[in-house]
Amino acid sequence: MLANHNVTVINNKTLTLLRWIAILGQLSAVLISYFLIGINIEITKAILCILISIALNIHAYYKHGNHYLNEKTAFLYIIFDIIQISILLYFTGGIENPFIIFIIAPVVVAASTLNIRYLSFIILIAITSAITLSIYSTPLNLKQFGFYKESMFSLLFVTGYIIAICMIIAYSALYIWIISSDNRKNQKALRETQKAFLEQKRIAALGYLAASAAHELGSPLSTISIIAKDLKDELTNSCDRPCPMADDVNLLIEQSERCKNILMNLTLSPDKENILEPLKPDLLVELIANPFLSDNPHINVDIEGYSDINSKPFLLHKTPELTHSLGVLIQNAIEFAKKHVHIKTYYDNNIFSVEITDDGVGFSQKILSKIGQPYISTRSNNGHNMGLGIFIAKNIIESIKGHVEFLNKDNNNGAFVKIIWNRKDIEKHTSLSNLEGKK
Repeated sequence: MLANHNVTVINNKTLTLLRWIAILGQLSAVLISYFLIGINIEITKAILCILISIALNIHAYYKHGNHYLNEKTAFLYIIFDIIQISILLYFTGGIENPFIIFIIAPVVVAASTLNIRYLSFIILIAITSAITLSIYSTPLNLKQFGFYKESMFSLLFVTGYIIAICMIIAYSALYIWIISSDNRKNQKALRETQKAFLEQKRIAALGYLAASAAHELGSPLSTISIIAKDLKDELTNSCDRPCPMADDVNLLIEQSERCKNILMNLTLSPDKENILEPLKPDLLVELIANPFLSDNPHINVDIEGYSDINSKPFLLHKTPELTHSLGVLIQNAIEFAKKHVHIKTYYDNNIFSVEITDDGVGFSQKILSKIGQPYISTRSNNGHNMGLGIFIAKNIIESIKGHVEFLNKDNNNGAFVKIIWNRKDIEKHTSLSNLEGKK
C-alpha cells in the first residue's frame, strides 16, 4: 500500500478547474499553431487527445462534484494529466515543442497535496515521459520558418535540455512538497488542538451539568423527603397496628436520600467538580496537577502561591483551556523529573504567572528555540514525544492572551517553564459571565 487512501487532500472542484485551464491552453496552442502560424502537426490526433481530457474532466465533475478527493483518486487523476500532456507533446514535436515545460504543472499539484511516496512515483513518471519525448516524437517541420533541426537540436543541446527539465521537475516538486509538508503538519496539529480542546469542553460541560442537577434537584428531593417523613409519622400515629403502607413510605424515604447522595457524589467527583467555584491560583494549579501525581508517586511536587502584599484579592475559575494547557506542561515536568517538581504561582495587580521547574535533564539545546512547533520532542534522551502536546498547550495559552517561555536552569540542572498573563486578560477569560456564555 502506498498510503492511506482515506485521507482527503484536494477539492475536486479545484482539480477540475486547473484541468479546464490546461485544456483551454492546449486547445489554443494547437489551433493557433496549425491554422494561424501554419506549423504542420497531426491536428486530428492532437484534438482527440484534448477531447479525452475534456471527457475525463466532465466525468470527474459529475462523479465527485464539489467534494474532496482522497490521495489515491487524486494520484490517479494527476497520473492521467501527465500521460495526456505527454501524448499531446508526442504528436506536436516532443522535445522541440517549447510547451514541454508544462509537463511540470501536474507534478507541482502533486507536490502540494500528496505524500512523498505518491509524489516520488509521479516524479518518476514525469521524468520518464520527458526522456521518452526527447527520443520518440512526431517531428515539427520548421524549415519553412528558417529553423533547422540539425543546427538547433544537436545531441549535446538535446541532452542538456532534457537534463535541465528533469532537474526542474525533481527540484520544483521537492521544494514545493517540503513547504507544503510544513503546512500539512500544522493543519494536522491544529486538528489535534481542536480535538483536545473540544474534549476539555465536554468535560467542563459534565461539571456544569452535575452542578446544575445538584442545585435544581436538591430542593425537590428535600421536599419529597420531608413529606414522606411526615406521612410516615401520621401513619404511625393513626394506626394501632403496623400499617401496610409504612414499608412503601420507608422505601420512598430511602430512595430520595439515595438520589441526594448520588447528586452530592457527582459534584464532589474529581473529574466533575463544580467549576463555578473560584479558587486561589495555587489551589487551582494543585487541582489540575492532581490527576498526574498518582501516576508518578516517586516524584515530589511542591506547589506554592505568592502575591504582592498590596495586590487585590485574586481568584480563578477552572476552565477547559487552563485545565488542558497547564495540565500538559505539568505532566511533561513530572514525567521528565528525577525526584522533584516545583510549581510557583504569583500575582499582583498587573500580572499572573505560573512557573514550573523540574530537576530532570532539561531541554536539548538543539530544539530549545523550536519548542512549541508541532512534532518537536522536548527532551532528547527520552522516547516520549511531547512535541504535539506542547504545541497544543502553547497555542491554547496564546489564544487566551498568555505567553510561554521555555528555558533551562543554570548548568542544565532541569527545565524551567514560565507562563504569564496580564491579570485583566486572565480575569476576563475565567470570569463567571464568560463561562456561562460558553455553556
